[in-house]
Amino acid sequence: TLTLEQSETGWVKNLNLVGSYEMPSGLVRETQPYIWNDQAPSESNTYEVTASGTYTLSLNADASVNTQNARIVVEVRNVDVTAPVIKGHTQEPASDWTKDGVLVCLTETADLQPDGSDGCGLHQKPFSYDNGETWTDENTHLYMENGTHAILVRDRLENVSSYEVSFKNVDCTPPTVESTEWDL
Repeated sequence: TLTLEQSETGWVKNLNLVGSYEMPSGLVRETQPYIWNDQAPSESNTYEVTASGTYTLSLNADASVNTQNARIVVEVRNVDVTAPVIKGHTQEPASDWTKDGVLVCLTETADLQPDGSDGCGLHQKPFSYDNGETWTDENTHLYMENGTHAILVRDRLENVSSYEVSFKNVDCTPPTVESTEWDL
């Protein structure tokens, strides 16, 4: 009898699959009894999973055993190493000059796996407007300086990606007046 257990069932960045077996009496145990994902036989009953997907475990038994019956296929769906993304934003004012700063509003985020299925979800405080120094749940931020600014977004497992916004319509410099004295 061949069995396979998954070490974690909640969302994780990696996990272990652990196989075990009971040999029927009269059969010889191979020195490398485990075959993970149709690769070479191995002594290890543990396989590290670093991505969601389909994994197999077969028993490397002696020639008298039908190994087709000693095969387990498992679908792992709880490994998330993909960062969420910011897909869009608005900024006010968009292009008019302002001395009051530019308000950036994040309009769409997505936390998806490479196959398009949902990821573990956004963190309780998913956004950083200061390169990860602090995090907030606010999807808006007021910028008082021109330039390109990075916004970070993270999921519950701390997978992080960066999104950039740029503008050059903030003018906080008051005009200057120079006077010239004339001798008449």
